[in-house]
Amino acid sequence: VAVVVGLRLDALHLERALDRGPSAESEEAQRFRAFWGPEKSELRRFKDGSVLECAVWAKPPSGRSVEGKRQPAVVTQIVGHLLKRHFPEVAADAEILAGPVGFVQNLGDRERRLWVAFEAFRAHLCHLSSLPLSIKDVHPADESFSYTALLPRGAPAAADGVSRTLHDTVVEFESSGRWPSDPEAARRVAGAMLLQMKEELQTDLGVEADVTETFLDVRYPEFVFRIRIFHEHELLDVASRVTDFQAKVGTSTPGGAELERLRALWWRPRIRTALHARVLQQPALAGAA
Repeated sequence: VAVVVGLRLDALHLERALDRGPSAESEEAQRFRAFWGPEKSELRRFKDGSVLECAVWAKPPSGRSVEGKRQPAVVTQIVGHLLKRHFPEVAADAEILAGPVGFVQNLGDRERRLWVAFEAFRAHLCHLSSLPLSIKDVHPADESFSYTALLPRGAPAAADGVSRTLHDTVVEFESSGRWPSDPEAARRVAGAMLLQMKEELQTDLGVEADVTETFLDVRYPEFVFRIRIFHEHELLDVASRVTDFQAKVGTSTPGGAELERLRALWWRPRIRTALHARVLQQPALAGAA
């Protein structure tokens, strides 16, 4: 089970290391101690003579742009402490991303390995020589590529028994007038392309793959990349109608299936790529994109 919790934070006090509570003699002091626990709540005397219950946090060093486990952000410390105190059964397996506050965990090793494997996968596909059309690009389409996946998606079981995660990708071919406009004919051509890709990957590169009429699953040691084929010619009319803001009332609009293909094959992969590029520049976005 994954839970996403949004908090509205006060930017002026985001990295405040000392939270002042009620007076030690007030009725609220007992509730404060019960909430934060004896290991965190402590009495402090201030210059004005007041004695207050306080919660103290470790302030990260200035100048840091990303968060590490040894030096977590104040927000991360607060949430982690409250989970341990009030929900200990959840805290053991909880992963906290305190973003976007300019100070979050480093991008995970698994995401880095995913991109390394994807680049190798992309290189393998772009060097295929038996296809009638050249591959223009291979696009990431899965949430994991933009650091927004809540839970990994398991790949279908393979004969080797290795557990892998599944990640959607889209192969885009170069423009060609030979690509059919009829949707059914385009699907048959795409199916033939997938079959040819599978045969060359296995024969020439020794990469295992499974093919269906609509997608090709390519297996690497840790990941499975699911390929769907995109050709601009097939969806150009749908895209034109969707983005025609001068269309008159009553003009026919694309159906739900056409819109989903447009999103999944054309728009979504480009959004994933843009988010990935932005996360590399601003790591804090990884927990909130």
